Amino acid sequence: MTAEQIEAKKARVDEALRLHDEGLSIKQTAERMGVAYATVRRYLRANGIPFVKKPTNKGTRKLPCGSLKHCSSLIRMLIVDGIAANEIAKVIGCSPSTVTNFKSRHGMSGCVNKRIPDEVVNEIVNRAKLGESYYAIAKDIGMNPASVSKVAIKNGIRRGKGGGCAARNNASRSSKAAPKRMARVRDAIGESFEVVRETRKDWFLLRCRECGHEFERFVDLHCKTECPECQRRESEQRETERKMASMRRSIIRAFRTFLRSKEREEREREFLDTVHVCKECGREFTLRELREDNPWNFSDNPTFCSLSCSHRYHGRTAKHRRRSKQRAGDCNISLRELDERDNHTCYLCGRLTDWDDFHVDGYGNFIAGDMYPSMDHVIPLAAGGAHTNGNLRIAHRLCNALKGDRSVSEAREAIAARFEGVPS
Repeated sequence: MTAEQIEAKKARVDEALRLHDEGLSIKQTAERMGVAYATVRRYLRANGIPFVKKPTNKGTRKLPCGSLKHCSSLIRMLIVDGIAANEIAKVIGCSPSTVTNFKSRHGMSGCVNKRIPDEVVNEIVNRAKLGESYYAIAKDIGMNPASVSKVAIKNGIRRGKGGGCAARNNASRSSKAAPKRMARVRDAIGESFEVVRETRKDWFLLRCRECGHEFERFVDLHCKTECPECQRRESEQRETERKMASMRRSIIRAFRTFLRSKEREEREREFLDTVHVCKECGREFTLRELREDNPWNFSDNPTFCSLSCSHRYHGRTAKHRRRSKQRAGDCNISLRELDERDNHTCYLCGRLTDWDDFHVDGYGNFIAGDMYPSMDHVIPLAAGGAHTNGNLRIAHRLCNALKGDRSVSEAREAIAARFEGVPS
């Protein structure tokens, strides 16, 4: 940062401190200075001004007496009187867990049913003997159901075990109901299973009539009962059938692949061994022989037995086409007459032609040099030009070869690039 930027920042910090000392909030200071809220907060925190989060009462319950500290004596009294934690929580205005934690902190977890008035105990005993539930008694009296149960037990009342309880004897009822349950189970599953005995309520020892396997099972008359041994055997059979089917499919797939490969080999053998006749020399040959000589020959219907026959045929055909085009033209000028007409100058490069630029090899073949004159079609025959005097110009053999079937302008650019740096 430059010195000017440091001074400007210091001035902004001083302004923020001044507005804060005047009592403006951070939001008002930011609006006054025209900066962000976070920037003003950062300035103030950097200069030692703390920001403490304001306490809120959101989510907390207000007690009637202000706090749990002021209600401790009331809670102690209610706990000693044997009042349930739920009822104490309703009176104080807190949660039952708060009362339970208070009892644990102050060592009052064992204070249950202490100092219960005799009239309350008598009421609990009388109502319990009449068959009322402990929950209903506890709700009316305002005690914990567990405390009511302990008071009843201390006075010889045990639910389900006699002792003056109005409830029926569950053990006797169970012994009378067992034969009926056995009969119902035999009627329901007797065709598939033999019911040996009842091991416990609704649990029976069954014997499968199909495989003779014995097993214990909870019998639900609304659901179907299955033998685990029969299920295991069925599962093994299904797994065996699945593996056999998978193996059968694999064998069929492999056999079909083998047949396809054999058919493909047979078609390829027939394709490679088909006899063809050369269009040039008349020799019979096969595609296999042709590909042994040239592996890169991918022709499906070969016409020639070798590259030499192909070149010979197409070269002769090209000559015939060129000669037919020349015969169709109206030209009656010779090479020397054309050279004299064009002043012995190549029309492509502008250099003089040289009739002495040739030699004869040892076989008596005449070989023209690069500067030897030649006839060139201004508009190539391949491009639709005619073999006429107006379309013929004299050109060096090399210039004619470089021109090919290109236009004159393109040919001159190529020739100029070729002869660049060579004196004329």
